[in-house]
Amino acid sequence: MFADVARDIAKDLQSAPEWQIEVLDDAGRFISKIRVTAESK
Repeated sequence: MFADVARDIAKDLQSAPEWQIEVLDDAGRFISKIRVTAESK
């Protein structure tokens, strides 16, 4: 699933280089967070 999300947002990383995905359980409680940061050389 993450690969699909990353592919979809990759084209917008220059305009918004930081993304985060929060993983919640069925009750909506926080489980974890994944942060994605794009850097260019």
